[in-house]
Amino acid sequence: GVLLTDTSRLLLRYDLGKIPPGQKIVHAELSVLVHGTSGPAPRFYLWRMLAEWGRGVCYLYRMIENGKELEWTKPGAGANAADRAARPTEIVRVKKTGVQTINVTEDVQIWYSKAAPNFGWSITVEDPGSAVHFASPVWAYQGSWTLRITYEPEAAETRK
Repeated sequence: GVLLTDTSRLLLRYDLGKIPPGQKIVHAELSVLVHGTSGPAPRFYLWRMLAEWGRGVCYLYRMIENGKELEWTKPGAGANAADRAARPTEIVRVKKTGVQTINVTEDVQIWYSKAAPNFGWSITVEDPGSAVHFASPVWAYQGSWTLRITYEPEAAETRK
């Protein structure tokens, strides 16, 4: 599993390439599996990432490119409006363990329309003394980490 505290992050990205061109994103939801929590009023934040990240990503570096370590603006991808969006997509208060479903329609619309590049999301715990334990996105049971997107063809403009 993945234990997140105020000093750790989880980055994830889904490929939207299978959505055919000319579609309208109607609804999108991300489901994540929470195994446990600790601390007062546990919650986690989902942030749309603004900075590219990749091979070699860690708390200090967003990637290693041509042998050079490229730093985050703020360690842990924590710079609002630089590493991540100015505001979180959602703040999820964990009332009970299990699958948590988050509306991510706006983020997927932004990426699909190419208004911003798809650098995925960061999941964080911002409150000192709190922790959220997630099932591993790689090893969890099928369907526990899913992005469901509903789309339909863009309506053709009607001319009078």
